[in-house]
Amino acid sequence: MEKRLFLAIILSICVLLVYSSISGQFLKKEPKNLNNSVEISQNIINKPIENEFEIPPLLEEVKNDSDSYKLFDNSKLQIKIDIFGGGIKEVFIKDYNSFIPQKNIVGIVGFDGENYKESIINDLITLSYSEKKSNLIINQEFEFEKDKYFWNFKIKITNNSKEKSYVNYGLILGSIENKILKNSVDQRYYEFSIAFQDSVLRKQLNSLNSLNLDKKPLWIGIRDRYFCSILISDTRITKIEKISNEKGLKFVAIPETIEILPGETKVNSFRVYTGPQTPALISEFEHSSEQIIHYGFFDTISKMLLGVLRTINKVCKNWGVTLIVFSILVFVVLSPLSIKSFSSMKKMQELQPEIEELKSRFKDSPQKLNKELMNLYKEKKINPFGGCLPVLLQMPIFVSLFQLLMRFVDLKGAKFLWISDLSLPDRVFVLSKSLPVIGNEINLLPIIMIITMLIQQKITTFKQTGAQDAAQQQKMMSLVMSVFFGIIFYHMPSGLVLYWTINSILMLVFQSRFLFAKNDKK
Repeated sequence: MEKRLFLAIILSICVLLVYSSISGQFLKKEPKNLNNSVEISQNIINKPIENEFEIPPLLEEVKNDSDSYKLFDNSKLQIKIDIFGGGIKEVFIKDYNSFIPQKNIVGIVGFDGENYKESIINDLITLSYSEKKSNLIINQEFEFEKDKYFWNFKIKITNNSKEKSYVNYGLILGSIENKILKNSVDQRYYEFSIAFQDSVLRKQLNSLNSLNLDKKPLWIGIRDRYFCSILISDTRITKIEKISNEKGLKFVAIPETIEILPGETKVNSFRVYTGPQTPALISEFEHSSEQIIHYGFFDTISKMLLGVLRTINKVCKNWGVTLIVFSILVFVVLSPLSIKSFSSMKKMQELQPEIEELKSRFKDSPQKLNKELMNLYKEKKINPFGGCLPVLLQMPIFVSLFQLLMRFVDLKGAKFLWISDLSLPDRVFVLSKSLPVIGNEINLLPIIMIITMLIQQKITTFKQTGAQDAAQQQKMMSLVMSVFFGIIFYHMPSGLVLYWTINSILMLVFQSRFLFAKNDKK
């Protein structure tokens, strides 16, 4: 692969990594000054009120024993329901052997927080308590399906008083611990999304402020690298409140105020998805909510490539083999651009003796030198920038693949040869002590990639004519770029590195045949 392509790719990776790193730092807002001793405020009054009340910060876990929660299991999920707070403490995804990082999903705030009494009927879990101060009965119902990642949630509030009541409460969408948000690798993948009829608002968690909503959202979601939680509400959500403290972030949805007559029961119903970012699964939950999956600026290209990957995997049945076939396919599709780029590079190499002669003759006259160089290019019918356009056309595909494979949940836990998980580095073995730069892991694929790239660069400069200093500089540049590229990829998911290693090997074979074929014709 020629030097310009290396530089373009390295620049693209650097832009991606730098943007991901600084977006969470410079967009981060100062946390609200909340006191951990603040109690849940009472918001049940006998006149209409505004949808504003004080929400407590992240709470200490009150109990750890098995009496404080109830487990629900189906073939996809294991869900821990908090009996004390009445919400979902945590969700375990069985197919991927992973917890969703979001905790405390659909917990209620705004009542006095007494323990709930539980009753279980098949897949319906009901929690209830009576609020003594306002004479309200609050029931929560969790209804799960056997083989699904989504479930139903209802809040039933009965007014047992003799007066009309106006009820206002908050529904916790999820909380994220600071130890996750402080990890530069993890935090850049966290995103809060709100979908409306004509648009989707996306914000990184650290850059999101509390929001007043003037229209009803279609759905609200929080996603990380591989998983997401999505809420659909039958009642209008009027505000999203963000709570920050030393423990982390909490996001609370505030529904519109409920008017309840004496003896009346009002029901707010919600549907919730907690699972992988897989379009087919999310679309089954609610078609429009699959828009929570987003791959950045080149999202459309990424989703097209995702469709190709899934089609290939239906035949290959192994994601490692799929990535190899996919790499070959992408290489073949882009080969006309590669041929054009190599042809331009070869022509420029053949002109090097004349270019060096002109540089020597007009070294004291830059303007004259540029004029003579342009005349030379015109005479030989060579476009000096002819190799740049093919490289630039390949960059959107590379960036799209980078974003896709870094987030591709299907690679999580996928095995191939010695690789136990294609979403992690390939880890041939682990050292007892850490080494500079590479840490304590020996990853084979990045090493193969570096060697392949060094051979590539060696072939590129084979029999290249020109000044000795220029040749030496290019040789040094090739070494530095290859090592730098290997360092960047060393701790990346092995699925991404496998794709790029196969691509490098194919480019090596193609390049050697192309260049040596040209030499043979001479």
